[in-house]
Amino acid sequence: MRYVLLLAALVALAAAANPPFNVSYTRNVLSYALSAYCKESELENWSCPQCPQTGRFAALVKDALTSTYSFVAYDTAARTIYVSFRGSVNIPNWITDFTFVKVNDLIDVPEAKVHKGFYDSYTRVRAGLISAVRGVIANDCPACNKIIVTGHSLGAALSGLCAVDMRVRLGTAYAIEMNNFGMPRLGNHAFVNAFPKYVNISWRTVHQDDIVPHVPPQEFLYEHVATEVWETGEGGPDSVTYKVCTGDEDPLCSDSVPVDKYSANDHMHYMGIYASCSGQQEGPVTLPQELGLQKYE
Repeated sequence: MRYVLLLAALVALAAAANPPFNVSYTRNVLSYALSAYCKESELENWSCPQCPQTGRFAALVKDALTSTYSFVAYDTAARTIYVSFRGSVNIPNWITDFTFVKVNDLIDVPEAKVHKGFYDSYTRVRAGLISAVRGVIANDCPACNKIIVTGHSLGAALSGLCAVDMRVRLGTAYAIEMNNFGMPRLGNHAFVNAFPKYVNISWRTVHQDDIVPHVPPQEFLYEHVATEVWETGEGGPDSVTYKVCTGDEDPLCSDSVPVDKYSANDHMHYMGIYASCSGQQEGPVTLPQELGLQKYE
């Protein structure tokens, strides 16, 4: 019954379109996404290189078993709470696992399924994150009326699940936005079709020939949620251009990239910045040969 009432309340939200894509706004969100790669002490002191000055740290939520690492922050001036997930330190483990799992405890759509590895990682931290967000609302930012969930790579996938869960757990009093970078495909058609009913605003930025948004493959019945922003261009932030795409899988955006052009290196560059705590490259880029693709970087 709880889900039936919630879905009825979300009809108007599902009809609403994303606002115009804003580069500076998204760059601020990227700062929160990349800050998830920083050390605990840097986050707790809010001294990380890319931590936005207007933000404030609230809580760190992690799980040793799945190496899931996330934090909650808030910006009182923007009346916004941020939930950010760290990208994977072991991409090969999940990029080659295409197992589905039903998510009936997440949304009341019997046919909806998502990637099992993503789901298992998220459910290990969901209780702590929901508790931390509620704590911010109660104690730190009672005027906050928006929750932005973000991340890069695996963190982007977890942000998609979290965005839906925030709606279910917190109701319709808050605008929920997913805004992430280098997101892999998350679930099947039933999940993707239901996603807009829960999430007010949805942006997933893809850099050029990034390999990760192409997995798991569509042949395994995985699909992307909308809305893709395809960024192209090499070099610094001023050299990047952005195209707002149409639908869930736009053949004129990153889906147009041929397999032999897929790039691991492109996965590590977003908005002209390297995807790390410092924004600088801190190690080699590697992806598993098991994918059977001809080119990785």
